[in-house]
Amino acid sequence: MKIDLNPNVAYVNLAQLQTNTGQIDGVPPNPRLIKNKEFEELINSILVFPKMLFYRPITYAGEFVILGGNQRKEALIEISKLSFKKIKNRLEKQKQFTEKPEEDRAWTLEFWEEFCRQEIKQAPAQDASGFSIAEMSEFVIKDNVGFGEDDFEVLEKHWDIEKVTDWGLKLPENWDVKPTEQEPPQKHRKLTDMFVVPPYSILDTRQGYWQERKAEWKFLIKDKGESREEKLSGSTIMADINNGVSILDPVMAELVNKWFLPAKSGCKTFDPFAGDTVFGYVSGYLGHTFTGVELRKEQADLNNARVQGMDCKYINDDGQNVGNHIEAETQDLLFSCPPYFNLEHYSDLPNDASNQATYGEFMQIIENAFSSAIECLKENRFAVVVCGDVRGKTKGGAYYGFPDDIKKVFERNGMHLYNELILIELSGTLAQRVGRYMNLRKVGKCHQNVLVFFKGNEANIKKEFYSLTEQDYGSENE
Repeated sequence: MKIDLNPNVAYVNLAQLQTNTGQIDGVPPNPRLIKNKEFEELINSILVFPKMLFYRPITYAGEFVILGGNQRKEALIEISKLSFKKIKNRLEKQKQFTEKPEEDRAWTLEFWEEFCRQEIKQAPAQDASGFSIAEMSEFVIKDNVGFGEDDFEVLEKHWDIEKVTDWGLKLPENWDVKPTEQEPPQKHRKLTDMFVVPPYSILDTRQGYWQERKAEWKFLIKDKGESREEKLSGSTIMADINNGVSILDPVMAELVNKWFLPAKSGCKTFDPFAGDTVFGYVSGYLGHTFTGVELRKEQADLNNARVQGMDCKYINDDGQNVGNHIEAETQDLLFSCPPYFNLEHYSDLPNDASNQATYGEFMQIIENAFSSAIECLKENRFAVVVCGDVRGKTKGGAYYGFPDDIKKVFERNGMHLYNELILIELSGTLAQRVGRYMNLRKVGKCHQNVLVFFKGNEANIKKEFYSLTEQDYGSENE
């Protein structure tokens, strides 16, 4: 399918998936049944919220025998019998659908239009063949068990009861919602509403809210690293691998734009090691002006084509020359995810940082570029660098200390470290490689460092930057 969400889920033909009636020796049949009315509710639920299929996919083992998701499969078969016109008409009669934001409705319609175009219908599914027979049997039951119970006082106080019942929550038979004369409770804003993701020092890209948002950005940007296929020579960078190359996580780009810019729109951002299209696209989409310097002409041309219509541009030049293209103290944010020495080979150009013979020569290019870039940054502004350490082949596999060297470059240029975050990545194929790493006692690395520097007096942040929330959470000195 063209609309792809969870990278850990594959697509399996619906016709191949078999209802569990005891085909796997030792695994009892699935006892779960759904009555006619509930089955119709399930169909409506899937139609209104198809993204959930990617985060609770059908689970199968053996010859595509379903361990969990029999009814989801049957619902998808019923949906496959409908034309797109009928699906659209059915959705437009669903309050759950009509009350969604316009962009969510558009995405849902596009998903089902693509589904209807398929000659062979497919469903998001995951393979659990690695389970033992005992584990498969346990999964069949536990997939259908709801542990715990709902606190209905909390539901009444904080949730829209009509909405959650539309979503399928069953209220007790003696449930009686009495009208109240009291003032409505104060609205509690979620951290994800205010900050996109919780603003903690650990950013976990494996979470469902992160992956769902990432999928929406990827659908917009459509950058698959075409201009540098199969260049990656080591572990993952930035949690997303396409065609063997690293792509910046767009949610990370969104966070940087929303957390570290002084205004919601109209700011100037730049990157001396621009690479892929992601940061420029996200920054431009959010209403900012972006300038990227990219050494490879084919990449700069591709990026410029993708950001047409936005106030964004990619300049084909060496990042060390960023000061030739951007005036001093004119930019509101410096962002970069620089090359990781020789971990990923970008080009054969002699001035490519990834093409240097020694780590010292590589770091000299990094320092030249960032020193020039810092001069372009206004006073009382942030710089954000996403980086990860690299093992040295000539050092017996010991780390070079790249993040620490980045910190020293910024400190030498008068910018101090203000925040340090850890970006936890999807493990991807790491599980397949970590076994051989451990023969040398090297643990699998699945995180990156996000270094946030500040230029100026931090006492001016509250004065010069817009408020991200109308409420104060904790002490400002934490």
